[in-house]
Amino acid sequence: MSGIEIAGVLLAVFPLIISGLEHWRDAAKVGGYFWRVREGYNKCLRDVQFYELLYKRNLKELLMPIVADADEVKLR
Repeated sequence: MSGIEIAGVLLAVFPLIISGLEHWRDAAKVGGYFWRVREGYNKCLRDVQFYELLYKRNLKELLMPIVADADEVKLR
């Protein structure tokens, strides 16, 4: 696998992790035990969102010198 393929896979993994956490939260609410794990859930979600943002910023910083036109790089 080349570096670009790995970067793409990592970009796809973050939304999957966040979606999984949200589905787990919904199941915990239905099961009636979310109140016991709310703190851990919120910390985990914040950590994943932080590392996603950090990864995107680092990737953008590394790719900008390579790309001729800055408008071609669009990371949301």
